[in-house]
Amino acid sequence: MAGAAGARPEPAGLKYPLAPMPRPGSGPSLFERHPRTTLLLMLAVLLPLTDLLFTRLYAAFRPQFYRDRSAFRVSNAIYHHGFKPNVSVDLEYWGPLGAPYRINSLGFRDRWVREVPPLSARRRIVFIGDSFTEGIGIPYEQTFVGLVEEALAPRGIEVLNAGAASYTPIIDYRRVKHLVEEVGLRFDELIVFIDIGDIQDETTYALDTQGNVSFKQNRWLKEDRANWYRGKPPGLARFPLYQWLRKNTLVMSTGYEYLLLWSSRGPRRAAAWTLDDQTYREYGLEGLARARRHMDLLADFVAARGIRLTVAVYPWPDQILAGDRDSRQARFWSAWAEARGARFIDCFPSFFENPPEEKVATAVRRKANRFGFSIDSLTWLKIWSASSCDSGTGRLPEPTKPVTLGVLRTRCHVASGIFLPSGPSSVSISTRM
Repeated sequence: MAGAAGARPEPAGLKYPLAPMPRPGSGPSLFERHPRTTLLLMLAVLLPLTDLLFTRLYAAFRPQFYRDRSAFRVSNAIYHHGFKPNVSVDLEYWGPLGAPYRINSLGFRDRWVREVPPLSARRRIVFIGDSFTEGIGIPYEQTFVGLVEEALAPRGIEVLNAGAASYTPIIDYRRVKHLVEEVGLRFDELIVFIDIGDIQDETTYALDTQGNVSFKQNRWLKEDRANWYRGKPPGLARFPLYQWLRKNTLVMSTGYEYLLLWSSRGPRRAAAWTLDDQTYREYGLEGLARARRHMDLLADFVAARGIRLTVAVYPWPDQILAGDRDSRQARFWSAWAEARGARFIDCFPSFFENPPEEKVATAVRRKANRFGFSIDSLTWLKIWSASSCDSGTGRLPEPTKPVTLGVLRTRCHVASGIFLPSGPSSVSISTRM
């Protein structure tokens, strides 16, 4: 039978018709030729896009979680920054840790939102310091200031927490001056916790012609970038990339940070001024000189008003891991306190009396590097202290509840009192796992 016009004639003797001739260029597709490579390329494009979209949506619906946003942390023209008064927040995030915050009428972290009168018939103690004193990322009841407050309340002693993240001696001085002169707050004792990181931070602040705290943006950028690059592989660490990922992504930024964490070596630069002479020369000498000058101002101010001054120091995980027990930080402030007639608490020895197991030290190191935390939320020990009245030892009973540290849970107790009415101050803290 004759085929249709234009059709290819079938050769005689073939039982089945021939398959159609392939069209030019119609071979196997790219996916068929390289399925794995194609799939990986698709994932390399789709996953970042998904991360970008998810991050934007999450930031829109959960702004309280997103980095660099806070419902109560505000700038201040006098002492640079602080807390908005009379605010209640169910969850304020710091890295992966979230905690409720209650801010009282003075702009202090507290157990609840309340009106704090400037004058009090009770003996009143004010703590001030940085994130360690604030207890960032930890419920107030489990911070060392919260534990001191709970222990001293039955004695009729009121405890207030003026600490906030990134406070340094210059801010401590101006904040206290503002509280006393302009707010009219009256208290009997001021306890200043000086952080390892305060020395570098001091180089980024100054008092302006009005006597208020100003921020040295260019110096901060220089220090911040130097901090970030220290100990990281030069070929892997890219600060602009880190900033972009941190601002726009959740998954990729976390992955990049973990990659940098595992490849980083050595102590953090903000802590290294007590450990090596080069870093000490880079900013340590200047920072200590500034801190001393501002603590001198604070000491003169409170002495003129009959307020007792106590200074306390404590290590970062970097000092613990390096065995820096006889630290520059402790030696410097011990000598300063003796010269100024202030009480001094050296918390360094307490962290070395019961050294952690290697696995604990490793966890502290990794977590500290990962999130940049100070000692407050990532070590196995929580420091707290109690102030004596006119008589007594100031001894505290062992707490009935464990202290939450974000990584580990432990029970601690103060074995001997501090702020004794006669003789030098001392503190001895022990742990039981």
